[in-house]
Amino acid sequence: MTRESGSRQQLQHQAAQQQGRSGLFAHYRLRVATVMRDYGLNDRRQAPEFISL
Repeated sequence: MTRESGSRQQLQHQAAQQQGRSGLFAHYRLRVATVMRDYGLNDRRQAPEFISL
């Protein structure tokens, strides 16, 4: 690969990154959290108990 073709690819890559950031990933978020409970419809071991008021 020549220096010219490498810089052209880098420019294309940077343009693609900018397009992705302003379009497809404009509202992308990453959240890191702690799982407090993990349950589903059939596996209810960690589900909160029903509270009647």
